[in-house]
Amino acid sequence: MKNKILLAVLLVLILMGCKEQNTPTSYGNGGNNNYDFTETIADFTYEVTPSDARRIKFINKSSSDLYNFSWDFGDGFTSDEKNPEKLYWKNGDYVVKLTAWGSNSQQKYVCEKTINVNSDEPGLFSTIYVKGFKLYAIPSDGRYYKFSLIGSSSWNDEANITVNTAYTDKLYISDLPRTFMLTEPADLCSYLDLSVGYYDDLFVYVYQATSKSQSGTQCLKQTIYHGSDYSDIDSGETFQFRDEYIVSSDNGQTRVGVLMGWSDK
Repeated sequence: MKNKILLAVLLVLILMGCKEQNTPTSYGNGGNNNYDFTETIADFTYEVTPSDARRIKFINKSSSDLYNFSWDFGDGFTSDEKNPEKLYWKNGDYVVKLTAWGSNSQQKYVCEKTINVNSDEPGLFSTIYVKGFKLYAIPSDGRYYKFSLIGSSSWNDEANITVNTAYTDKLYISDLPRTFMLTEPADLCSYLDLSVGYYDDLFVYVYQATSKSQSGTQCLKQTIYHGSDYSDIDSGETFQFRDEYIVSSDNGQTRVGVLMGWSDK
C-alpha cells in the first residue's frame, strides 16, 4: 500500500511541469490486450543565443503524435512554427505557452514556462524612429517628390502618427538613388508599443508633382507594418529590426526605402 501511494505522488510531480487542456487518449495495440500507455504531452526547452541574449531558440519536445503548434511568447507575439526563434525587445520575465494537438483538434495539450530575458546587448530599444527616406526608382523624370508616413491606432487615439515632408528638388532618374533626411526624426514609440502587441497599419506614401505648389499625385502607397508583424516587402521576412525597409509600388515604377533608427535602453 505504501509503495502505491509513493508511486501516485511521483506521477503527480512528473505531470506538474506542463498541463494538458483535455484528457489524453490511451492508444490501443490492435485488438489484443497489450496497450501502450505512453503519455501524450506538449513540452519544450529553450536556448539563449550566446552572441545575443535577447534572442531565444525554442526546441519543441512534444509527443510525436502532436504536429500542430501554437506559441504565445508572452509579449503579444505568436508563432505556428515547430521550433521558432524569438527576439525579445525588453528585459523581463515572460510566460511562454505552447499549445499542441494532433488529428483531433478538440484535444489540445498545453505547456507553460516562464523565461527570463536579461541582456546588456545594445538594441533593447527605448526609442524607435524614422530618420528619412531613400528613393531608388521614380515613375517620371523632371518632377518633384514628397513622402508621407501615416499610421493610426484603433486602441489609442493619441498614438496616431503622421509624418509629411516638403517636396524635393526636381528629380531625374539619373539622380537616383538619393537620400532625404528628416529635419527631426519621427519618434514611433508612442505608436509602436512593442511590449503590448496591439498595432494597426503603418503606411508609406510617395507623391509626385510638376510644381511644388501642387498637392501632387500619389505614385506609391505600401504597408511597412501590419498588425503585430513587420514585413520586409522585398524578401517576405518577418520583422527583425533593420536600418531600412524597402517597398515598391504595385506597378514597380516607384521604389522607396524608409530609413529607421533607434536609441538603446
